[in-house]
Amino acid sequence: MANSASLLLLGSNLTNILVFAGRHLRGADFANSMFPAWVASIVLTTVVVAVWRWSDLRRVGERNETEIARVTSYVGLTGLLVATVLMLLVRDPALWVLATGVAGAGWEALVARRPEVRSMLRVLNLPLLFGLFVLAVVVAVLAREWDFPQRLMASSGAWTSAGIGAGAANLMNNLPAAALLSSRLPRHPYALLFGLDLGPNICVIGAMSSLLWLRISRQNGASPSARTFSQVGVVVTAATLVAALLVR
Repeated sequence: MANSASLLLLGSNLTNILVFAGRHLRGADFANSMFPAWVASIVLTTVVVAVWRWSDLRRVGERNETEIARVTSYVGLTGLLVATVLMLLVRDPALWVLATGVAGAGWEALVARRPEVRSMLRVLNLPLLFGLFVLAVVVAVLAREWDFPQRLMASSGAWTSAGIGAGAANLMNNLPAAALLSSRLPRHPYALLFGLDLGPNICVIGAMSSLLWLRISRQNGASPSARTFSQVGVVVTAATLVAALLVR
């Protein structure tokens, strides 16, 4: 769901920012263009997951009350709302969103809960983040010297662009894939984003959100299966990608 939901806002996914970097696109214009695809993707993802886990959902009333997650951080919700407004209305909101995040994290750390720094760092997995950043930079430099990716994207239609984006994301992660395929604005940037944002639902290495989900789940005693992720993800990706292209 994280990948499907990341279609709406320019800052919801780093791939969105990479594809439109330097184009000074207003967040509201981006959201307006992506809204139909965003709705379709969320609805279809929900339907596929609901069908897959239907037997568990039927037993939802039998669960212990302590199993039901409750939102307790009003600071986090306020920060999320402020960041969303900034991304919609401000042309270059990066520094303002960063300031909002730092302020919210500082309040939570110093006033509300004082979380352990080591625990936060384990969740973030800084070596993985740094490795992906380095790979994205290397690929971006390569893309400026090797013009094949740009020629490929310039000659591809919307459906082909989405397919190339999805394939590249599952091979190397969607961040370096975005850097490789969008050093120049592609012919169909929104279709490429559909592939980069929705395609990673096929393979757990395709997006940072999936890698963090796998790590956090294991740290909390769960045993998530990358194979099951892919089996369900193939259906989710096929349904959402086709729907996004049709409604765009």
